[in-house]
Amino acid sequence: MNPPVHSRNRGGLAYWALHYQEASFHRPGLRFSDYAPALYLGISGFVALPDSPFEFLLPKLSLRYPSVRGVSALPWKSAIPVIWSAWERMSRIERQIRH
Repeated sequence: MNPPVHSRNRGGLAYWALHYQEASFHRPGLRFSDYAPALYLGISGFVALPDSPFEFLLPKLSLRYPSVRGVSALPWKSAIPVIWSAWERMSRIERQIRH
């Protein structure tokens, strides 16, 4: 059973737009727009395959990153912890909803 869309929104881009500067992945000088493509991949990867482990999704996401990166300053290796943070937050929200 998928959780309601409004529940998933707590982990969406709107959340990260407000909280990215507090995240462990944040580096001074980078803006939300630098992180947004990686955050989007983490969120959309989780929504598409919520029962798949992150390690399973990572190769697929690495293929998608160049097409969503745009002008982001984050190279792929720097994007991985950002993607993980978004994926992990979505996973945590889903676990809370299921229990």
